[in-house]
Amino acid sequence: MNTHQIFRRLILPKLLATAKRSHVLDSLVSISLYGSANYGYYDEKTSQKEFNSEKSDYDIWIVFERNHLAAAKTFATELFEVSFYLVPNQQVCILYDKTRLQTKDRSLLIAPIIITEDCYEILQENSPGVGDNVLIPWHRPRARERPPRVPICSTDLIWSEFDMLQTYLSETNLWRLMMPAIVYREGVVTLGTFIESVLSGDCFYGDFQRDDQLKKSLFLGTLARLRLEEVSEIENVPLKLYQMMTLATKAGSHFRERKLRQFSQWLSK
Repeated sequence: MNTHQIFRRLILPKLLATAKRSHVLDSLVSISLYGSANYGYYDEKTSQKEFNSEKSDYDIWIVFERNHLAAAKTFATELFEVSFYLVPNQQVCILYDKTRLQTKDRSLLIAPIIITEDCYEILQENSPGVGDNVLIPWHRPRARERPPRVPICSTDLIWSEFDMLQTYLSETNLWRLMMPAIVYREGVVTLGTFIESVLSGDCFYGDFQRDDQLKKSLFLGTLARLRLEEVSEIENVPLKLYQMMTLATKAGSHFRERKLRQFSQWLSK
């Protein structure tokens, strides 16, 4: 089975069973797959060479309804067997951990990011203004295995790193990092990990139209904040944004063309 088939047949049913067992299935909007398990699927060469279904983790994006953080906390607590109930009731946040799912013939490592729809509104008119960093609190039971820094990219394709300010919070018994969406460096606007993760995802379950509209809204808000339509011809905007993502150097041509078509469709509608 390829990565998408493994996700559909072995992982997704277990996630839905957890949501049903936790009585939060009705609050679930969508479940997407992003990261190497997703974009590697579109290029068989990449998939075979770089992705091992048992050693690599499946990056999963799980979205709950607006103002339903309580449901997200319940789901995360059940799935990860770690309490997220003490996370502050700030709707714009991320709940996260890695866990293994055991199937009949294999053990699969999954890394779900759990959010509410509120996170897609971070770049709307009433959100932080130009010049303000847009960061999302990221709660997890363990410190990050890798250094707590992630790449960010400016519109002139200059790369730098953002320190996610990793902190242990004794009141929640969790670690908190700040995942960047938009970061300003000496007045220069840069694209952060959160935006890339959302826009690189493919929806596998839920309200597909609603999921597409959420992503489109964040996409258009990102273009406005980056002012891409001012620095590039409109037909070059999709490619420009794609080049600002780390996956531009990792994913193959099939995934690239698919995402460029999607970005162009969002621009034209």
